[in-house]
Amino acid sequence: MDIAKGDQHSAEFRALNPNGKVPVAAENGIAIFDGSAILLPLRSCTLPRRPAPPRPHTVMALLDLDVKGEAF
Repeated sequence: MDIAKGDQHSAEFRALNPNGKVPVAAENGIAIFDGSAILLPLRSCTLPRRPAPPRPHTVMALLDLDVKGEAF
C-alpha cells in the first residue's frame, strides 16, 4: 500500500476499512481497523523458539503508551 498515492482510498481498501484509514489487520474475512484492538493481542504474544526481547518491560511500556496513551 502506498499512502502517498492514496491507495487507502481505493474501493478494495475501503471494503476492509470504510474510514479509509490505516492500520488494518485482516484475516479469514474479518478486518480490524482499530489500532488498539490490533495491538492488544500482540502485547502478550510470544513466538515459539525465539528468545524474549532484551528489555521486555520497555516493549510492554511502549505498547501500553500506544494503546492507552500512558506508559505505566
